[in-house]
Amino acid sequence: MTILINKNPINVSIENEKNVDEFINGITFHLQKEKLLIQNIICDGNELSDKDLSMPIEHFSSYEFEVIPYHHYLSYAATRILQLLEESKNGKLSKEKQEELTALFEDLKNGLGLPKLAEFAPLLSASAMPKLEEIDEIAKTVKNINEIVSAPYQKLSEVKSKFEAFLNDEAKELAIKLQKGDVSKALEAISDLLYNSFETLSTLFPVLKENEANEITPFLTQIQPLISSVLDSYNNNDRVLFSDIVEYELPPLLESFIEGVNHIQEQLES
Repeated sequence: MTILINKNPINVSIENEKNVDEFINGITFHLQKEKLLIQNIICDGNELSDKDLSMPIEHFSSYEFEVIPYHHYLSYAATRILQLLEESKNGKLSKEKQEELTALFEDLKNGLGLPKLAEFAPLLSASAMPKLEEIDEIAKTVKNINEIVSAPYQKLSEVKSKFEAFLNDEAKELAIKLQKGDVSKALEAISDLLYNSFETLSTLFPVLKENEANEITPFLTQIQPLISSVLDSYNNNDRVLFSDIVEYELPPLLESFIEGVNHIQEQLES
């Protein structure tokens, strides 16, 4: 039996799978770990149909899977959503386009799991249409998301570069601000670095492969309480705590993230 992924042969061990449906589900599970999405399945030269799913695996001598990176599909979904939202400004969408908009937005929401998208979902149901100001807000959010998911490794590299710049230069400037008692400007700088990076990485995380996501999981887990500690130190006017966080807690966390991204980049280049 021949199994091809984008025309490249692969070796697959058949374990307990008995029919085509179980076999396809097993392949899908492994592809999902690599953040690959099946677009089409060809069995012995013909597209897989629903009636084929109950057939024994041996019924076909070849299986060809056409797949794309998951982030490509999410970027397509975001781009098409923006087009439909723009069309909706000029009048009510047709039933077919409204259903397309609802389905694509649901895919984007479920694919990324971002709270902001969940808030917008009721506004884009098949029976509803958002107001003009709501359309603009949704479009702005989707556009920002698309800029991230359309080029995930570039964005990952950009965050890494920001952290490197902070460790090499900006941390010293921050220390000077704190010494001068300018806590508000120091807080603004550190909040911008941490919060914006956290938002970008939270959007990126669902489109990374399992081994890649594991490289940045420690950072995402530890950065949230650190952001809370920074805000608490500011609200309590605790300059000592703020200084300790910036000087002792933050650098090793950023360094571990940089190391993780380096590992991802090495894997991509190998």
